[in-house]
Amino acid sequence: MRKINRNIFAQDQVDQKIQAAPNWRSRARGRYFAVAMLTGLIGLFSVATASAQMSDTSASTPRFYINLGAAGILFHTDSRVLVGGGEIPGGRASVNNNATLTFDLGYFVTPNISLDVMGGFPPHAAIYGSGSLRALGPIVSANYAPAIFSVLYHFNDMGAFHPYIGPGLNYTFFMNTQDSGALSNVHLAAHAGVALTAGFDYDVSPDWAVNFAVTQLWLSTTAKAALGTAPVLLKLTANPTVIRAGLTYRW
Repeated sequence: MRKINRNIFAQDQVDQKIQAAPNWRSRARGRYFAVAMLTGLIGLFSVATASAQMSDTSASTPRFYINLGAAGILFHTDSRVLVGGGEIPGGRASVNNNATLTFDLGYFVTPNISLDVMGGFPPHAAIYGSGSLRALGPIVSANYAPAIFSVLYHFNDMGAFHPYIGPGLNYTFFMNTQDSGALSNVHLAAHAGVALTAGFDYDVSPDWAVNFAVTQLWLSTTAKAALGTAPVLLKLTANPTVIRAGLTYRW
């Protein structure tokens, strides 16, 4: 009898490990992906720094720049809504588009490669119920603040026209979260993801340029809340496109 009990206990442990394995693998893949992206950016930074040390550029060449502008943020959403552990059939959520003010700070490590950080005034967004949840109206609203760190390659052989493109890492966190009438105790999780920026500067003087750029973010988040006594989990993929225009000053 003791041998049989031991066998049953051992089998239960095996079953638990098998059930936990997919979640463990999923978390591990996420960590490996983040580490790979960070390693790639560090590698690009190392190459750029080495090139900067080897390049023989004039001391008068601008090395820093700042960009100030206005941006429209267009969301491309997909979502799942679970209440009490069960998915709501046809239940979806959408995010309203926003406008805000943005800035870039950058440093040219070579005449063609710059390190860039982009931020802006945190816009206010509302998440609405859609599909079978349309009657709920706004589910939650919050201010969000994305910070984007990019490595950009600038093409400088086209006269006054300087297009650029480059990958980046994005970290978005949320603040001033407000519950709706239907839900309570809402919490939005911060998220890290990847970004891709393409744009151009058009020189209007040696120091000033007109700027236009498009940045695509791959962004998802989860929202935890309560509907009465039932727990609510919202899994939201937002993937916003940031379209901005402004002025660039180099020194």
